[in-house]
Amino acid sequence: MKEEQEVDEYNPNESEPVIQERVVNEYITIENGVITGNYVTDGKVPEGAIVVKNWLGVVGDPVDYYDNNWNRKTDIELITEGIQPMPDGYKWNDTKSDIIEMSQIERIQVGLEKMPQGFKIEDGQLVPMTDEERLASGQMTQAEYDELRRGRILSELDMIDQKAIRPLRAILVGLGTDDDQDRLAELERQAEELRAELDKLTAGEK
Repeated sequence: MKEEQEVDEYNPNESEPVIQERVVNEYITIENGVITGNYVTDGKVPEGAIVVKNWLGVVGDPVDYYDNNWNRKTDIELITEGIQPMPDGYKWNDTKSDIIEMSQIERIQVGLEKMPQGFKIEDGQLVPMTDEERLASGQMTQAEYDELRRGRILSELDMIDQKAIRPLRAILVGLGTDDDQDRLAELERQAEELRAELDKLTAGEK
């Protein structure tokens, strides 16, 4: 014969055991206006610490970087409040609602970028300097300038010869007009000035 086991009867009047929930606190510490630590504890929060919840900040940040709820301010807010300087190479947009990157010309004007060799700013545009400007600014030697000028004079003389062909042909076949004569005279005048300048450049080499 099997021995019957005793079973405890359920008594609805008996209270369930109380399970105490573990309380965990998150907090940050501050020293001399700087956030020095971010911790969690199930014990007592240290005196002077600030209780936070799901903090997404950065240890080492100044407290001024955060609002009253310890949310980090945006870069625009920090710059607007004078807490952070405007980053190099950036500026406010027209409505001062956002920061945008400076143009190359603006970076040159404020000294963040050097002017490219042989260029200048004119009417808000970056344009090539003339040979005379490069010579005056020391970006070209006199010898280099003379060599470039000599080549340009020869090119201009060749262009004058090409322009003289049509009126000269008309005159040679007896179809020339006064306008053709005037055109040839003007082209010859231009050529004489260029040849005189070329002679000076050539004489300067000797």
